Amino acid sequence: MRSTIETRLSRLEAVQPRETGRCFVLLEVAGQYDPDERLRERGIAPGPDDEVLWVELVGVAPPPRSDR
Repeated sequence: MRSTIETRLSRLEAVQPRETGRCFVLLEVAGQYDPDERLRERGIAPGPDDEVLWVELVGVAPPPRSDR
């Protein structure tokens, strides 16, 4: 059974075919990963026309509030 994402991607590709290879988008916590190791762990072997986009998640703490 195909997932919802796969179904939507196939519909999108039917309307707008990809001109190049596959595109992988991976979310990782900033500064806590080795890109090559993460690709191997997921079994991803990008080809010459494939593209890998890394989205780094960064946590930012708000400044302390003053109690006045």
